[in-house]
Amino acid sequence: ALAEDPQNEAILYLGTDNGAYVSFNQGGSWEAFSKGLPNVAVHDIKIQAEAKDLLLGTHGRSIYKTNIEPLQSFNANTDNGLVLYDVGDIRKSRRWGSSWSSWLDAFEPSMTIKYYTETDGEATIKILSSNDKVLNTMIVDSSKGFNYATYDLTMSEAGVKAMRKADKSFDISKATNGKYYLPTGIYTVEISSDDL
Repeated sequence: ALAEDPQNEAILYLGTDNGAYVSFNQGGSWEAFSKGLPNVAVHDIKIQAEAKDLLLGTHGRSIYKTNIEPLQSFNANTDNGLVLYDVGDIRKSRRWGSSWSSWLDAFEPSMTIKYYTETDGEATIKILSSNDKVLNTMIVDSSKGFNYATYDLTMSEAGVKAMRKADKSFDISKATNGKYYLPTGIYTVEISSDDL
């Protein structure tokens, strides 16, 4: 199965008897979809252009779905090292960390942080406030290529202390599930790696 990306004509997606591949140069070279997709036959490829999702119909392993927005904006000639993609906006909700019933788990929000790295290894993701205070830090294992890290929109105890020290009027309390969630505001996501 073969499909051309609807947004970037240089990108091709290929399904074979041994997995799926992507090309960023109209088929000149190919890279395997390896994370989360086993080596199975891929018989069909569909692209949901509006959602920017790639759907692969596999033999015996159901349907594989992945977001291809970072792939569409990737430039193989200029992007290298470590590239962080736009994380978008999140709407704050009073429901974060709470439940309307003691019998149900608390609602825990999350967002996906998309990035590209040229090497395998660990990456450090920091969430910074508008006054550059580190609110949370995550260490994630990365594979060469496109990676997706999940962030739960929480602040660490150290992040809360840093904000209270910087701004005496900063007022925040734990949600029902015992976690601090980001208040409404503007934040920066920063990524780094010692392996680059």
